[in-house]
Amino acid sequence: MSLQQQSLMWAILFGLLFTAVELLGALLEASYSVYQIVWMRYGVHLAIMLVILGWRDLTLPFSTESMPRQIFRSLLMLAMPASWGWAVAQGEHPMMLAAGLAATPALVALIVAIPGGARLGANTWICAILSVAGGLALAWHHGAFRAANLLPLVAALCLAVYVIETRQLRHEPLRVNLFHTAFWVFLALTPVQRSVWITPPAHDWLIIAMIGAAGLLGLLALDHMVRGAGFVAFTAFTNLPVFFSVGLIFLHARAPVPRSVMAALLLLAAAVALSCRKSVPSIPAR
Repeated sequence: MSLQQQSLMWAILFGLLFTAVELLGALLEASYSVYQIVWMRYGVHLAIMLVILGWRDLTLPFSTESMPRQIFRSLLMLAMPASWGWAVAQGEHPMMLAAGLAATPALVALIVAIPGGARLGANTWICAILSVAGGLALAWHHGAFRAANLLPLVAALCLAVYVIETRQLRHEPLRVNLFHTAFWVFLALTPVQRSVWITPPAHDWLIIAMIGAAGLLGLLALDHMVRGAGFVAFTAFTNLPVFFSVGLIFLHARAPVPRSVMAALLLLAAAVALSCRKSVPSIPAR
């Protein structure tokens, strides 16, 4: 199996786990602040790493050579769910959230092409256009534009930059990246818990544990995905969690069938258009 095929397998796993985290999180969002949910998720993440690595090994990730980048990348995983939660609080339809995420491959391409200076082929831009078209198919029937519509795009931007930064940190050990992703979000949200904390019952603790475990495995899959794939491939693979989310939201929210099917096909076509490519350029080192 080639590195790109392995990356595709990791991307599918990432997409499934990403969707699972969102589905499980939706069970809690009516009862808890998004800041408490995210804090508990990463608390479970760190607890699992502590159990697996032990106290002695858990101190090793602090020896990272890229501390500022690790902190910045971690805080993107705070900004992303915060934007998502704020959008939900503003009454955004779940399909609008998926529509915003569909812009992720286009945002990845733009960031790498303009500030990063990478030369991207036509297939990359085809992927971006198909992804945006899929997002528009989801958002088309939701009426006039309003400021809250930008919040899903903020979440997509956070995911796009997180994927790029993870690619840039591929020289770091996996446990270092996984530790820092959770630690700085957990640390930043700890003071907030005093004002938002609601003690969960046993049933909710089980859901929280599942979110933390699925989130940890999803980030592990993402890290493997970007290590094995070139830029074009992981741009395409970023579409997969959106593809799974469209199907999930359709079942959960009973979204219009034609638009949902059209969007899913466009997103899948965007991924296929690039994942079949054999040679892929890399992101220039910064």
